[in-house]
Amino acid sequence: MRVTMLGHGTLLCETEDVRILMDPWILGPANFRSWWHLPDVPADVRELPPLDYVYISHLHGDHFHEPTLEKLSRDVTVLVPKLYHDRLVTKLGRLGYRKILELSHAREVALTAATRVTCMQMGNDSVLALADSSAAMLNANDALQGGHADVKLPLLQLLRARYAFDIAFQSFGTAGAFPKCYQIEDMSPKRMDPWSKERAMLRNFVNGAVTIGARHTVPFAGGFALLADRPMWMNEAKTTPADALEALRASRRTTEGFEMNPGDVWDSREGLTVRHAPVDWSRRLDLIRTMRDTRAAEVERIDREDRHGPADLPELFQRRLSQNLHRFPLLGRPAGSAPATRASGCCGSGSPPDCSPKCSPIRTAGRRSASPTSSTSTSGRGRGPRKACSTA
Repeated sequence: MRVTMLGHGTLLCETEDVRILMDPWILGPANFRSWWHLPDVPADVRELPPLDYVYISHLHGDHFHEPTLEKLSRDVTVLVPKLYHDRLVTKLGRLGYRKILELSHAREVALTAATRVTCMQMGNDSVLALADSSAAMLNANDALQGGHADVKLPLLQLLRARYAFDIAFQSFGTAGAFPKCYQIEDMSPKRMDPWSKERAMLRNFVNGAVTIGARHTVPFAGGFALLADRPMWMNEAKTTPADALEALRASRRTTEGFEMNPGDVWDSREGLTVRHAPVDWSRRLDLIRTMRDTRAAEVERIDREDRHGPADLPELFQRRLSQNLHRFPLLGRPAGSAPATRASGCCGSGSPPDCSPKCSPIRTAGRRSASPTSSTSTSGRGRGPRKACSTA
């Protein structure tokens, strides 16, 4: 088995008889064009070898990246988790993909004579175990970073019992706007420290690695930078692969952790081959500022386009709302009382976690409004609104 890191959460996995591209994000920015690869990805879709399968773990834009998917051959079979909704299959169909294989939860599927896979659904996310006669690998992507450990870790234990994993790939950092975009008057600043969530994600990473028990663990799917002026400040509180590996070493577990950057290769017989120059993560902010200068024209163009938005934005919103009400009838049921909150305006380009520090307020119904820069009280006395940040 051979696994090549292409960038962020994108892996090219080659078994004895198939080639699978996982969560392909190669071209340009992701998540409403606000996330950029860090480090940069030199790969070209046109240079990819012929593919047998593409695996999509979930719908977030850094894993379901439409500009990249538009460039791939439609002859491949796309592997997706069989979920409680059809949005993933529907979006693939709109892109022209017709060969889609939905993988049932926890059921092993033989793709070929030598290669077998098991997919486990975790909410709207999924993990994929892949094995041939030489090795077994696990792509856990973002699946372990949300939800309760009492639910997810036992699922990993089931996979561990089925496969003796040689290598596992796990996400290690945060992506949402909480708590970076929030101020709450009655909560101590220490509890709202953005680094508290980063540390929690590192603990998730270590707990997942311990439960999976792979011989090797690779932190991935956390390498991105925000280059637009308004969210640039959010880069300051962000963990790196080096932080994840240090947390793993501090746990004194037997799994060996190492970093893989774009172009690096792990082979079940030859081990790790490093092709990318080592990244000095202590200079991460300097690297981001250099990227911003290099891509200034493109970033500014995207920002101008996002400020105006599409001409049919109201119709797009109404159509999406109608679709959600049709697919999830519970959303349309009356709650028996007036809504507790309503949002006013939006911030940034609506990308996760691209939001401005000057976010629009959520005003509490029936209470006096406050200025957009004030914060909310948890005591229920209407001291003001909390900041509303758009996330995915």
